[in-house]
Amino acid sequence: MHCTHSVAGDKEVSVSKRLRVAVVVSHFPCVSQTFVLDHITGLLERGHDVQVFAQKADNSPRHGDQLNHELQSRTHYWPRSSEYRRRQLWDWMLGLWQYWQYWRSAVRTRSNATLSKYEELRRDLRSVAKARYLLEKIPDVDIVHAHFAYVGDAMARASRLGVGLPPLLTSIHGIDVLGPATQANGGYPELFQRSARVLVTTQFMAERVVALGCPVEKVAQRPLGIRLEDFTWRAPAEFSDNGLRVLSVSRLVEKKGIEFALRAVALARQRGLKVQYTVVGDGPLNKKLVQLASDLGIKDATVFVGAQPREAVRKMMYEHHALLMPSVTAGNGDQEGQGMVALESQACGLPVIGTWHGGIPEVVAPDLVAWLCPERDSKAMAAVLVLLSQSAEQSEDRSRRISAWVHENFSHSAYIDFVEAHYRQVLEGRA
Repeated sequence: MHCTHSVAGDKEVSVSKRLRVAVVVSHFPCVSQTFVLDHITGLLERGHDVQVFAQKADNSPRHGDQLNHELQSRTHYWPRSSEYRRRQLWDWMLGLWQYWQYWRSAVRTRSNATLSKYEELRRDLRSVAKARYLLEKIPDVDIVHAHFAYVGDAMARASRLGVGLPPLLTSIHGIDVLGPATQANGGYPELFQRSARVLVTTQFMAERVVALGCPVEKVAQRPLGIRLEDFTWRAPAEFSDNGLRVLSVSRLVEKKGIEFALRAVALARQRGLKVQYTVVGDGPLNKKLVQLASDLGIKDATVFVGAQPREAVRKMMYEHHALLMPSVTAGNGDQEGQGMVALESQACGLPVIGTWHGGIPEVVAPDLVAWLCPERDSKAMAAVLVLLSQSAEQSEDRSRRISAWVHENFSHSAYIDFVEAHYRQVLEGRA
């Protein structure tokens, strides 16, 4: 399946007028969603007026770009508790009779279908309240750009219910169409009908959204890019008597597969290879993974450093010999849509040892495809670690090639060109 819409990566595309763009996300800031931050700052650098709408995120490390672009003053959090209820009051009054009819019927018949309809009404009214709040803040907004399908779905619902929103574009990233959110939202028929464009990052994701019912003519595919000036090539870290230093950067959740990287490190050490493993990130599996490292006998060879700002992660990339990206399909169906850290590490010259999973093979340099392992295959990953340690004399040439490949194909600037081009096409009525 090939997408209808495409923009050449090396072609300069610009939007002639300064646009007012509402970027709607689930939580902001979110340290694991650097692609959202790059989208926002990229538009600001092109002169567009960007306002962010989100649920307030918990206290997590913040990136320097948030201060550089004064994003705090451009960020609007959905009203909560009593304030939110006051804003919803009018919508609740308008829908009260519907609530009463559906609820009365549900009590009488104990109908699951009726109760489901009741929940749909609640979701509709919340969507309307959010959309009206957005329009209060920027009444002359040109484009609404939602990140994640479930966020775009709320805006699509509000449009159906008569809120006069401008054209909606939705970026889909992975968990929103590959995990439980898909089932919870019934497959997003409203979103696919009302989004002027659905942006995806890999061919794997494009095929997924079309299979869910998105019209192929609405799908536009291009991988996310990185700021190449921030991830320049350096000579790879030297191999020494201290052994191989490998790194993972991810949220500690099932689909990231860190369990299998820990097992691979343990197997490699059993074969006599000195390996030190650094894990960057946090998440619900943190305690379980720390305990697993201890149970495997690699506690002294593994360090969990928690979530880190971009600058610290980039420094670590220059200090390690490889990035482990052992992603797996989670029990709830969640998968990787692309994997930004793979591009960032390769741009620095750091090779990736990944898995045949989701969109990962589409962002791994040709030199490294042979190092991709089957999901959950710790033995295969351990074998690649041994192979890497035996190819030190090839490391610099390989490092240069993989860095050049990323710099040629995954520019952040080209991705912003792509986004601007679709804004222009939609506003000119060619959606």
